Amino acid sequence: MLAPLSTGVHHIHFGGEINYPGGNPVAGGAVDFIENINYTISVQPR
Repeated sequence: MLAPLSTGVHHIHFGGEINYPGGNPVAGGAVDFIENINYTISVQPR
């Protein structure tokens, strides 16, 4: 849980990476998966 955000613009970035050198048994080869997520949130006063 987070405390309420202050008024204004906030940038949130998170992500992750998976590297499986054993590969995918169906498609073959190594598997790399990278995800980068960015949110821009504007908080207005009530």
